[in-house]
Amino acid sequence: MGITGAAGLLAAWETGLAEAPAGRALLLHRTARPDVDAAVLPVLPVGEREADLFALRRALFGDRMQVRLEC
Repeated sequence: MGITGAAGLLAAWETGLAEAPAGRALLLHRTARPDVDAAVLPVLPVGEREADLFALRRALFGDRMQVRLEC
């Protein structure tokens, strides 16, 4: 896991401000998996990518998600 604190998340956010949505998504994935070559990340299976991003979210914000739905 690349970042585990607010400062690292803010730095990644600021780096991605000028990127298109796909570029920001790839930046977050690189942040979650700094051990994987950047050229490999776009071809990983969707499930693996989602697991990496949820692991990053869990490391930064904990296990619980605040969710609100209106019916």
